[in-house]
Amino acid sequence: DAADAADAADRQREKLVKTVQADVRELFMKQQHSLKLNTFNMYKSQLLKVMSRAGSVAQWQQERLRRSAEKSFDAQLASLIVPSLGGPSRKELTEAFSRALTAMATKFIDSPTMQLQAIGSMRRRTSKGQKPPRGLRWGLGLTGAIRNQWGGGQGNLQSFVGFVDGLNSAHLMFANDGAIPDSTGSEPPLLRFQPKLNFDVSI
Repeated sequence: DAADAADAADRQREKLVKTVQADVRELFMKQQHSLKLNTFNMYKSQLLKVMSRAGSVAQWQQERLRRSAEKSFDAQLASLIVPSLGGPSRKELTEAFSRALTAMATKFIDSPTMQLQAIGSMRRRTSKGQKPPRGLRWGLGLTGAIRNQWGGGQGNLQSFVGFVDGLNSAHLMFANDGAIPDSTGSEPPLLRFQPKLNFDVSI
């Protein structure tokens, strides 16, 4: 009868709503994880630049970069949150990210990649003891990222390699997070490179 049909329709609608909410919740978790990894990588890249220039990272520099990373994460997280889904609040997610960022940075500061930058910086400072000939010197800096779906593509594996020789440098990041959509909802490209030119003018 009509009552049974209405009950069946309500149950079907409730089932559909739960399915949609589950899909949206899963997408949010993937996007949040991708945002976390991207912010981690941005922070690591900034630490590498400081280490490359100075040969060390002062506590105040690390704190300033950490606060900048936290603000960036929080601002982008705001556009991903769907209040109707419930779950942890924006504040709770940002605080959890802050703790994870601090733990990651503590390990990364002493990593071989950072030590390589320190050695390169020391070599450059040593070479500056001898006045270089007048003219323009230049070098190529290359930063790249490989993001594939190996092992499920959920970002549980990350690695950095780097090379520094005078004004030339190359850094490559690998992460198996290719199955995680970025903040636009699209999967990241497999390979991405960002070149830059470094100049040194002696007069």
